[in-house]
Amino acid sequence: MLSVLHHALAWDTFAFGPAIGARPALDGAVVLVCEVSESIAGYLCLGDPRLVLVAAGSPAEPAGPADPAVWALRAFGVAPQFRHIGVATDLWRAALELVPTTITHVAGSTRSDLAAAVGWYEASGFRADATGATSSAAAAPAERGFRADVATLRARAAVAG
Repeated sequence: MLSVLHHALAWDTFAFGPAIGARPALDGAVVLVCEVSESIAGYLCLGDPRLVLVAAGSPAEPAGPADPAVWALRAFGVAPQFRHIGVATDLWRAALELVPTTITHVAGSTRSDLAAAVGWYEASGFRADATGATSSAAAAPAERGFRADVATLRARAAVAG
């Protein structure tokens, strides 16, 4: 699904803008993929957490907050060879441009031991959100939840450029 893109988006201000393709997921989520030299450099999925489709055989996870004005950062990753060159920044900016006006906040979470991911959330304008944190088995790192209003995220993304 992610490697086949039907529509290319171009932004003059984004270094990787021409390489970012977007298409809506079946549930209305924003799905973005950045391709560089026929390789997937990064991907992002942002959408309503209540509509996540669980794959067959996967344990069902809570769908997220019940607030229809809150979207979740469902997936976000950059391949190691494409990190620290602007791929994540451009994917995030592109995603924020596609968030509907009815969405006021974005929530997300990451493992607490992933310092780079925690740092990205904090630098992007997110604040700690105890409702997004989870704790599972004693051996597994805890999840750390984050939340921010869309206006703050857009302002922070514009300044970062």
